[in-house]
Amino acid sequence: MHRATWLFFGIFAMWNGATFASDGEPLPHWSYASDDGPTRWADLSPKYALCREGLRQSPIDLVGSPEGAIEGDNAAGSERIAFEYRPSPSLRIVRQSHIADVLNNGHTIQINPEGESALDLDGERFRLVQYHFHAPSEHTLDGRQFPMELHAVHQSASGELAVVGLFIESGAPHPAIAKLWAHIPEEEGLIDHHEDVEISPGAFLPNTIHLYRYSGSLTTPPCSEKVRWAVIAEPIEFSQEQIETFEKFYSGNNRPLQPLNGRKIRMIEVNRGTGDK
Repeated sequence: MHRATWLFFGIFAMWNGATFASDGEPLPHWSYASDDGPTRWADLSPKYALCREGLRQSPIDLVGSPEGAIEGDNAAGSERIAFEYRPSPSLRIVRQSHIADVLNNGHTIQINPEGESALDLDGERFRLVQYHFHAPSEHTLDGRQFPMELHAVHQSASGELAVVGLFIESGAPHPAIAKLWAHIPEEEGLIDHHEDVEISPGAFLPNTIHLYRYSGSLTTPPCSEKVRWAVIAEPIEFSQEQIETFEKFYSGNNRPLQPLNGRKIRMIEVNRGTGDK
């Protein structure tokens, strides 16, 4: 295992505890608390304006029934989706405390897998960059909120983002999460690199998959839009102890629901594809 100070890159960078935009201007710290929480994000910086002014914001309440799903294999090209998840030969786990960049948004436990896991979405390949967790869930399903939600963040070669969301409910212990929780870093802002921990992101996929697809945004500042969302209707299970383990570090790291503003929610039925368990 190797531990390294977290170096931030991309659209935002952190240095000496401050957060900076690509133009060098400092960005204020944000949180989920009342003083600098979701209702105040847009007041903290003009660069966070979309958090209030955006019309395609996430998360949302997802409505619909699997019975009305389009079969992904027979759908039009605009509805194609396939998981190409592979076991990660090693991974990096970080306890985030601040926003870092558009991919590495803070206030969560984040996993940076290695390997070539990807999502084939509408004929375009999106590489899996990281996955992280929220408690309780950010999206709701017909008004139901779950104890946790997993977000798997993917990026295309052109820089576009696609996020797969998975609801988590209390039930049986999850063997993959047991491995991850055993390696949570002791300190915030540091990465623990584990060369001997092999986990496939496909281990988090349910056997049956119905996806809610819609156009949304990041759920943290700067609330950038044009994010392709695909939220799986079938929840996966963590034990109550595993849920409480996460809540000891982060609880209430969820953005409130946002208006739909006329957007269409499409439900797609897909095969697991090559996603390994």
